[in-house]
Amino acid sequence: MGLLGPLTPLILRSPLHPLLSGRLLLLHAPDGNGERTTVVSYAQRGDHLYLLGGADDLPPQSLRGGSPVKVRLRGGSWSGRASIVTGLDDIRRAQAVFDGSALEAKSRAPGVVLAEVVLD
Repeated sequence: MGLLGPLTPLILRSPLHPLLSGRLLLLHAPDGNGERTTVVSYAQRGDHLYLLGGADDLPPQSLRGGSPVKVRLRGGSWSGRASIVTGLDDIRRAQAVFDGSALEAKSRAPGVVLAEVVLD
């Protein structure tokens, strides 16, 4: 979460969200015990969001096969379906949306997960 740590979710839910919501969102995703909320980096193209985070933030076992999720994005709440990006074509599509250098640098870090959310 960086310098702001636990303040980040509060800022993303507040009127101050424009400070961070151009590159961060809140993801509400299922986990084994209900729902979990995490902060992740994103890029958007139309109704598709590409999310980048650690395996703790984007648990692959919870985001398989179009799992229902909710996102808090630029001051609004949206629902959609999330899945982990694994195929080469999907990864190339994500690279076209993310700043290529940022995606490349982050994707080389151990434990980084790329997910796609299709908004309803």
